Order: sequence, then structure tokens, then C-alpha cells
Amino acid sequence: MHKDTAPIDPIIGELTTRELADIGPGLSSQWSRGGTKKRGVYWLAGGLILISVCIGFYWQQQSIKQLKQYLLKAEKITQQRHAVDEEQFALTIQQATAKLQLLTSHLKQLKQQFVMQGQQYTVMQRELTLLKNQQAEHASLGISLSKLKQPFAELKAEQLEIQKKLAQLQQLYEQQQTEQKSKQEAMQELADSLSRQQLLLSELKRQQTTLSVDIADFSSSHVEQQALVNRILKIEQQLEKALQESQSHADLASLKADNLWLKMELEQLQAQHKKSLDLEKVIMKQEFDAYKRQFNRRLSELERNQ
Repeated sequence: MHKDTAPIDPIIGELTTRELADIGPGLSSQWSRGGTKKRGVYWLAGGLILISVCIGFYWQQQSIKQLKQYLLKAEKITQQRHAVDEEQFALTIQQATAKLQLLTSHLKQLKQQFVMQGQQYTVMQRELTLLKNQQAEHASLGISLSKLKQPFAELKAEQLEIQKKLAQLQQLYEQQQTEQKSKQEAMQELADSLSRQQLLLSELKRQQTTLSVDIADFSSSHVEQQALVNRILKIEQQLEKALQESQSHADLASLKADNLWLKMELEQLQAQHKKSLDLEKVIMKQEFDAYKRQFNRRLSELERNQ
């Protein structure tokens, strides 16, 4: 790489060593005569030279650094390309191996096919030989076959007759199965109907029990009413007896009051009882009629199902 050289002093120029030695005293005198101004100029020139050298060194270092980066980049790209080439090469090898395996399997299959074809050819040769032998035997047995045609026809006719009988038996069996299924369905319906009738009879018994309870309540009410009537009669008898015995007016008034109250209560109870009795008679008659109609209807259904 090119190095920066220091600039030539315009005062000195390009001189030899001897000439410089000859002019040295003159320069010294000039330096001494020039004073501080010339020394400042030379110091400035030296500083510029030093700065230029530093700049050149820095530029050189930067160039070297850039060159290293470029080389690293190129090396990385080369490695990447090399890796890609290796992957492609490996992939190519795998593809070639797969193709080779496929060709090998195809060759094995072709070999097996050739072997099988050879075996089939051998079998066909044997079958052809057997066929020729059978043809010879058939030719020799032609007369015997012509004699057996009539028995064979008779046997075939018998076979057809047996097949017809089997078909008839099959049809009869299917008909019996259908009838049996119908009977089973009818029996199931009858069982369901009997179950419903049993439930209905249970409901009717429950209603009959309810009616019996109502009748018992009515009977108890009638007994209470009869007891009240007996009590009134007893009080009337006591009243008559008191009148006959001429008891005090207070007892007589008390008995009359009791008798009047009992008569009023009896009339009220008789009215209520008559009203409830009429209502119960109507309800019982309606329930009994409904029960009778329902029972007759169910009974007719049972008779019809049986």
C-alpha cells in the first residue's frame, strides 16, 4: 500500500548531503536571523506533516478493517454456498438412492413375474396334456354317454319334482308361521283387554266401596235422627206426666221450652236430612246408572273378545 511521504521543504529543495552540509552554517545564520516567525512556520509544517501521517495511518487502518470485514463476509457467503451445495448434494444422493431402491424393487417384481409366468406356463402345459387325455377318453366313452342320456333325463325330472315339493312345503311352513304369529297377536290383545278389564273391575269395586261408605253414613244419620225423635217422644211423655201430676209452673215451662226447642231442631234436621237425602238419591242413582252402563259395556266387550 502507498505510504504518504513528507512534503519537501520549498526552501531546502532537493539537495545532496554535501550541499546541505555546505549550506548548514548559512541556514543556521538564517534561522538565527529569521527569528520566531520562521520557526513558527516550520513548526506548522511539521505539525501538518505529522497530521497527514496520522491521517494516512488511520485511513490505512480503516481500509484494513474494511478489507477484513469484506473477507469475513466473503468467507461466510462461501461457507453458506458450500453448505447449500452439500445439502443439494445430499438431497441428490438421497433421490438417487430412492430411485435405485425403486428400480431394485421393480426388478424384483419383474423377476417374480417371470418366475410366476414360467410356473403358469408349466401348469398350462400340464393342463393341456390332461385335456388331450380327457378328449381321448371322451372319444372312447362317446357310446356310453349316449346310453346314459335317458337315465340322466329321468333323474333330472325327479329332481325338478322334488324341488316343487320342497317349494310347496316351504310355502306351507311360511303360511303356518303367519297364522301362528296372528294367533299370538290375538292372544296378546286378549291379555291386554283382560288386564284393562281387571283394572276396570278394581275401579268399580273401589266405587262400590265408596257407595257403601256413603250408605253407612246415611244409615248413621238416620239412627241419630231416630234417637232424636225418641228423645222428643220421651220429653212429651214426661210433659204429659207432669201435667197429670200437676207439677210446678217452672218445671212445666222448662219442659215446654225443651219440647219447643227439640221440635224446632227436629224440623231443621228433618229438612236438612230430606234435602241431603234427595241429593244423595239423585247422585247415587246417577252413579249407579253410569256404573251399570259401564259394566254392561265392558261385559259385552269381554264376551265379544272371547
